[in-house]
Parts: sequence; structure tokens; C-alpha cells
Amino acid sequence: MRSHVFDRAMRSPWSDRHPGRVLANRFTERWNADTLDSQAAEELHSALARGNADVIPIYAGESVRFVTHRERAGDIVQQLMDGAYQWWQSRCRSLDE
Repeated sequence: MRSHVFDRAMRSPWSDRHPGRVLANRFTERWNADTLDSQAAEELHSALARGNADVIPIYAGESVRFVTHRERAGDIVQQLMDGAYQWWQSRCRSLDE
């Protein structure tokens, strides 16, 4: 989602023209940039100190919309390695021809 809610809660001098692209979480469900108050700022600062990922901003790039499910990092690395191995095998076979 695009939002200024974290910027404003942390009083960051971020441009109004460019909202942050963040993952929605409990903080964005409860607050928006127009309803923030001191309680919101306190909640966010406390969560930042604790590293509470359900509340703190998790900034995401454009490609986050293509994420459709969760996978273990080890499984992703294994898929990359398997794909690289298959690619190299196909290249080596084409050299033999």
C-alpha cells in the first residue's frame, strides 16, 4: 500500500508527493495519515524499539505485488540452484552437438 502514515507518525520530513510503499499491518489497519495522534506515535516508537513486525513499517518495492505465497529461504535458494544447474547442463549439451 502507499501511505504517509509511518512518515507522519515518526515525523519524517518526507515529501507529500511520494508516499511510502509499505506492507499493510496492524498499524495501517488502525491508523491513517489523517487520524494520527500522540498515541499512534507512541505505539509506533514502542514497536520500533521492540522490533515488532506487526506494527513497524516494512517498506516494499514494486515487485511485492507478485508475491503470492510464503516459502522458506532455503527452498528458494534450492530452486535457484536447481534452475542454474539445469541451465548449465543444457548449455554443456549444446556444446557437445
